Amino acid sequence: MTEKSWTILVVPHNKENVRKISIRPGLITFFSVLCIAFIFAGIYLTVTYWNDKYNLFKLAKLENENKLLLQKVKAVDKGIAQLSGGIGKLLEENQQYRCIAGLQFLSEDIIEAGIGGIAPGGDPYLFEIDSHLAKKLQNQDTQLDALLRKADLARQSIKDAIENIKATSDKWAHYPSIKPTKGYISSGFGRRLHPVFKKMQFHCGIDLKTSEGFPILATADGMVSQSAKRGGFGKTVTIDHGYGIRTFYAHCSEIYVSEGQPVKRGDVIGRVGHTGRTTGAHLHYEVHVDGVPKNPLNYILDSYVP
Repeated sequence: MTEKSWTILVVPHNKENVRKISIRPGLITFFSVLCIAFIFAGIYLTVTYWNDKYNLFKLAKLENENKLLLQKVKAVDKGIAQLSGGIGKLLEENQQYRCIAGLQFLSEDIIEAGIGGIAPGGDPYLFEIDSHLAKKLQNQDTQLDALLRKADLARQSIKDAIENIKATSDKWAHYPSIKPTKGYISSGFGRRLHPVFKKMQFHCGIDLKTSEGFPILATADGMVSQSAKRGGFGKTVTIDHGYGIRTFYAHCSEIYVSEGQPVKRGDVIGRVGHTGRTTGAHLHYEVHVDGVPKNPLNYILDSYVP
């Protein structure tokens, strides 16, 4: 069977040289399909171009947001560090509160138990996108949870101490709680190399280095039990605060109180000097509870007691 075809006649205006073009249907179909393919390819490439451009825009936006998020994460890290320092200081002051209130110190085991717990799991989707950032945020969650627990422990402990102090207000007035004079600590409580004898000895108090003539204050209410010279300590004052507590002040240049005289916290009882065996003007200060020397730093709360 003869294959059918399309015939196209090309007739010039002078009607000469008429041309006849025969086109088979298969060829028309081929070109039609080819044109349609070109159209769809153009549409596909156009859509792909704009889609890629949109994705690049979204990527740039996400990268910018990621930078901002990282900046915020760093800012939160800085805030956590500051908060951690503040809560650490609060816990230290809380121990002083407990000492003054007659309560036992919080042990490290109790503090650690107060900050335990299971770390949050984090965002699985964020771990897939940026595991480093996800771990950072998870670590921040853990730190904040620990700090909140610490803060709650300190709050409750201080509350207990304050309630105990209120219940024993008279006892509180007789508890040493302020610095006996201005100055810095030149020698702490415990074993030390004696500055004069040059050998290791137990130091029962602290030495406060300051200028000669600075006033010495009674650190709590009480009764002067001794006001006299005592060998290497020079001119000294001892105050009996009751409840088994005594404070001792040595190397005074002047003494303004006498035995049997009642004193209040903040009263000037003498002035700093260098009487006795000393290497310079300072105040030697001791706190004794039931005859046992205690670290005076645990009985200094100048931030709270005028």
